[in-house]
Amino acid sequence: MGDRFGKSQVNPACGGKGESPAIDISGIPPKTKSLAVTIFDPDAPTESGWWHWLVFDLPPTTTSIAENASAHGLPRGAEQGRNDFGDIGYGGPCPPSGTHHYHVIVWALSVSRLKLPPHATSTLIDAFLENYEIAESTQVIKYSS
Repeated sequence: MGDRFGKSQVNPACGGKGESPAIDISGIPPKTKSLAVTIFDPDAPTESGWWHWLVFDLPPTTTSIAENASAHGLPRGAEQGRNDFGDIGYGGPCPPSGTHHYHVIVWALSVSRLKLPPHATSTLIDAFLENYEIAESTQVIKYSS
């Protein structure tokens, strides 16, 4: 993944395909029991930013997530949460103005499953991630409308 989103990852409302990006995962701590990947936009014009993708319960042996995996299949056992567009899965960037900085975070977790209630909100998923976090790695990707 580079430092900018490609057109295929951009929301269809902004002329893209809305495909989730490919993500490489490495350097996982030995005691990790599961992984999660999130994409968050702190620059969104809301009080709490904007969640674009929340993937959790990934096996700790996961080394990558393929491009467009949100639509075509994640590793076995993985779950996707509801993004701030109100959809389960990935919602691509489409900022109303200016350059936004999207935080792609890989989380190493101390539990094998988050055991979230059905239809958990992005806020609840984030709280669980922070509670069970062993380590995290963040890459910032930019996109301008």
